[in-house]
Amino acid sequence: TDDSKVLAVKEWAQPTNVSELRSFLGSVGYYRKFIKGFSSIATPLFDLTKKKTTWEWSQAAETAFQALKDALCTAPVLAIYDEKLPVTMYTDACNTGIGAVLLQDHGHGLQPIAFYSRRLQGGEKNYSTYDLELLAIVSAFMNWRHYLYGV
Repeated sequence: TDDSKVLAVKEWAQPTNVSELRSFLGSVGYYRKFIKGFSSIATPLFDLTKKKTTWEWSQAAETAFQALKDALCTAPVLAIYDEKLPVTMYTDACNTGIGAVLLQDHGHGLQPIAFYSRRLQGGEKNYSTYDLELLAIVSAFMNWRHYLYGV
């Protein structure tokens, strides 16, 4: 049942090594489009999976772990995309990642269709605020081209 799945997520034990953490991140990563700001939230956990990183479960890792579990249990209901309705896209960027939300109004105000986020890579961390915002827009368009083509 759905209740048993929610309970299983709530009771997910804190990872004790990189292998367990990768398993958790793989599981929650499958649902990333339902979690606003997934990449930013998960950054402390991804940092623990890097090579040559000493395993140390910090308060930041615990906070991220709990936030992802909570997000999975309370994920917003995504509206179904309707190609006949106008589409609204909001983007955001910070010094660790970019994110976006695609929305439509089905008669009840704007509702999310999908979320997108990712961490900054390599030289992107040196981008100006303006360039980061533009990167968020371009990345969101590329990610949702199947929704946005011809809009």
